[in-house]
This record gives sequence, C-alpha cells and structure tokens, in this order.
Amino acid sequence: MRKTGREKMNKFKTVFLGVIFLIVIVIVIVGINVQKRSSESKTGSKQVTITYWDYPQWPGLDNTDSSAPFDAYPKAKIAEFEKLNPNIKVNFELLTWQGGGQKLDVAVASRQSPDIVYLAPVTAFKYARQKALIPINDYLFPEEKDDFYETILETGRMENNYYLWPWFNVPTAVIANYDLFEELGITHLLPKGDRSWTMDDFVKAAKAATVDRNGDGKPDVYGFVLEGSGRTYFNNMWVYAFGGSLYSKDDREFTLDDPNGLKALEFLRDLIFEHKVVPVGSGGMNSATATTMFIEGKVAMMMDSPALLSKIKVEAEKPFTPYVVQFPYLPSRKPVSFLQSGGFVVFRSDNKDREKAAMKFVQFLTNKKNIKSAQYLNVFPARRSAGTLYSNDENMKVFGRMIEYGIKGGLGWTNPNAGEASLVIAPMYQAVFSGQKDPKTALNEAAKQVRKILAK
Repeated sequence: MRKTGREKMNKFKTVFLGVIFLIVIVIVIVGINVQKRSSESKTGSKQVTITYWDYPQWPGLDNTDSSAPFDAYPKAKIAEFEKLNPNIKVNFELLTWQGGGQKLDVAVASRQSPDIVYLAPVTAFKYARQKALIPINDYLFPEEKDDFYETILETGRMENNYYLWPWFNVPTAVIANYDLFEELGITHLLPKGDRSWTMDDFVKAAKAATVDRNGDGKPDVYGFVLEGSGRTYFNNMWVYAFGGSLYSKDDREFTLDDPNGLKALEFLRDLIFEHKVVPVGSGGMNSATATTMFIEGKVAMMMDSPALLSKIKVEAEKPFTPYVVQFPYLPSRKPVSFLQSGGFVVFRSDNKDREKAAMKFVQFLTNKKNIKSAQYLNVFPARRSAGTLYSNDENMKVFGRMIEYGIKGGLGWTNPNAGEASLVIAPMYQAVFSGQKDPKTALNEAAKQVRKILAK
C-alpha cells in the first residue's frame, strides 16, 4: 500500500525534529565541556586542598611591629594566591622552632606529611633519602634556574636532583671594629673598594690590632677570634680557602686530610701560637663568648653573618662602627664563603593534583616579587633578579658579594653519616686550638675515625 504525501511529510517532520533535538543536546554538552575547560584553564584544575607548614620567620607583614603575629605574612600570601587560583585551597599551620622538627618526623613516618614545608638543606636531604620529597627539576624552568644563584641552588641538590626551592641565603664574611682600628691608627690596613684582601693582608691587620694596653705582657685586645667549641663551619671555611674540602663533591669520601687541609689547620694553629693574634684557650671558645668579646671591644675582628650587625646595635654598651670585609683568600685562589640557606620542599602524596598545586604555590612564594621578603630577615634573596636590596648599606653590599663565592658541595650535607662525623671534626679543631695536638696528628686521627663512620 503506497503512503500518501501527508504521511511522508509527517515522517519527514518527525525525523527532522529528532535531528534538531540531537543537535541541541550535543551543543549543550559541548558548551558545558567548553565552559568547564575554560574554567580549568583559568584556575589550573579541579578543586584541590593543600597543606603548608612553616616556622615563625618574623612578626607582622614586614617585621616592623614586634607585637604582630608571626603568621601574618604567610596568611597574606595564601590569600593572594587563592585569589589568583580559586581552585586551590591552602591550609596553613605555624610550627614552633622547638617541636616543629619532631612533629614533621612523626607526620612523615605516619604518611601524613604536609604538602609544603620550609626547611634547611640538611633536613631536606634527610627526607629526600627517604624518598619522601618530589624533585623540583621538572618545575625548574631554564629561565628560573638561571635566575637563582647557582651557589644557592646547589645547596639543595643531591646527586642529580634538586629538592629545595631556594628562598634566602645568609653569606659569611669578616666583621671588623672600625672604631678600634681608628683608635690604633691602623685603618689603612683594612681593605677598601670591594673590600677583598689576601691572607697576608689579614694577618698583618690582625697583628696590628693585637695590643697590650696596660703593659702586663698580655694582650687586652686580640686581632681575631676562633671558635674551637662553637660554629665548626666557620673553621671549615679556612679549609676551602686553602683549596681543601671536607668531603668529595658527592659527599661520599672524607678528604679533609689532603695537603691543603693540613695547610689550613697549620695556618689556624699559627694564628694562635706563632702570630698570637687569637686568644689562648680558643679550643674552648664558643660562639656566645666570642661574640661578647667582639662586642665589648676585646677582639678586633670576627667571622659572622649579617645578624651580628644587628646584635652590635642592640647589645654594645659602647656603640661602634662595624666594617665588613671579604673573607681573606690566597692569591692563587678565589675567595670563599659559607652560605646558610633556607627554602621550601614539596612532599610526595597519593594525589598528583595536590603535588602540582603544591609546586604552583611554592613557585608563587619564591617568585621574583615575593622572594624579596628575605629582606625582612635582614638576609639575601636567592634570585639575582631581586636586585640589590641594600644599595645604601656598604656592609651589606660586601655580604652580597660573598654569595657568588659560596662553597658548592663537599660539605657532607647529603651524607647520612656526616652528622656523626662532625662530632669527630669539632674535637679535632679543639685539640689544635688548645695546643694538645699538632695539626697533622689531629687530622690523621680524625680522618681514621671519620672513615670508619662513613663505612657504616
């Protein structure tokens, strides 16, 4: 039976309307997906919550109000970041310097670690050895890698991986009491210009600044001070200045007992017993006593970081002018400086979105703008692009020059047994500084003990 024209038309309408309906459905679905992708492209991904732990760095937003809360700055940065990234929620917790490390150990051991934490390199490497951290290599773009000071970036590297997003660094230099040098009429012995000087120049100035004012045959002022029972890393700087190293570049072999290491130890011994520019009994000298002697004018020069400049302003009963000079060097070698640094690490999780969000937040904290916050600690940003934040302060400019001379590798930081080995190295310096052992004997005995420890 043949269909009529009306029937054909009705069938056509039905098919046509069905096609139109399907097209509308497709358009709606596509529109929703496009909108979703557009939203994700703006915010990064779906909703993610990350956890950020930090220690008290400074009060308030910029360390100008000592009564302000220590979480003001991190919370302000979190709010700024969340506004830029609405899909990422950052939960923050302020740790204490006393118990924060233990709390983090427990969290990592129980697989409840935060996503982001501020750490020093040595602590970061502890967790890196546990495979608890994510290397930042894939997130460290070439332009960023070039912007970070190489000497700072290297403090966070273990083998071929970088684990620490550098935030700040604290260089070491020599600080002189300029008023004391002026009183003695020997300011001409202090270096000018970039304030660099050789070992011979340093010894000459230290000798001239060692004086016996009351004529009792004992110096009332010493040219320099060594810490036999204080900051061992300051003593180690002399080793590197003489071309030696505590460890091999990969931190696996102990190398302090090479000829250059011995020369450094002999030089320090001579400062005490031959040149007599360092207090006798330096084997027992700790950092607090050394600092007090310097602030009281009993020592003309000492090694330290910018923190000492602030101490002088606050603690000196008789204010004096500090004069920062570079660490002395041998003419055949470049100057060196021990750099203390800090930064952020990202812990592994079972959620890749969290890991990516955490990396994004850390990149934000250490970007070219936010990294300048290091100045609130009176230290230096880890990026070159941060510029010279202390252009009107000659002393801080000298500290800034020392960044390029930072010791790269060989400090033992990545070796899990280096901490135990340091308990042998410190007494070695004490024995030499007190005259109990000659440098060669002390060095050889220490080397044997350290190598046994490293072989465990």
